[in-house]
Amino acid sequence: MGLSNESKNNIFVKLKIDKDTDTPFFYRMEKKGETWVESETYTKAEGYLKGIKVETYTWEGKEKQSMKITLQDPNADGAIVISAGFNNMTRSMLNSIAGCDVIGLLELKAAKWGKGEKKYPTIFVQNNGQKTGWKFTMAELPQVEQVKNKKGEVVSVDDSEANDFFKNVINIDILPKIVSEFDVEREMKTNKPELKKEIVAQPVIDDGLPF
Repeated sequence: MGLSNESKNNIFVKLKIDKDTDTPFFYRMEKKGETWVESETYTKAEGYLKGIKVETYTWEGKEKQSMKITLQDPNADGAIVISAGFNNMTRSMLNSIAGCDVIGLLELKAAKWGKGEKKYPTIFVQNNGQKTGWKFTMAELPQVEQVKNKKGEVVSVDDSEANDFFKNVINIDILPKIVSEFDVEREMKTNKPELKKEIVAQPVIDDGLPF
């Protein structure tokens, strides 16, 4: 019989875009009675990547996909589990993580970015204190199909091919590159002694949350 202790200090957050400002935030989720509600908002999450789990759910009669990203600090008891949907912002984030040779201590920073007046919700990724670049160019990525009406307004979006592509990216180009926090600490002490880890976590867990 296996023995284990289930942490009661897990922190659950939802990564999403505020509709009024088109700005991304990490929303902390807290349980009030039988309902999960949003509380504080944050612009950065940091920790050792331990896993990404893809899930499927039904919303308004349509099948949707989401992901849960787990970050870990070996010196803290608990986990930060980030729930996020598949969209342009999170697919770009996955592309940046996939561009790393070895994945260790990640910093995910939520902000708006763009040249000129138009700015888009973006997740900037650093790995072990270093900036990351996309693994796949725009030309290599499946296109998201949009249907517009005569006014030029988008009435429907089909991103299923793009999402399937990035599910494979998670399994092939991200998960095999995760290393232990001890290997990351050894590399950081050797090459970047000024870096410091700042967050909580533990492996991906099946928490049954509805988001």
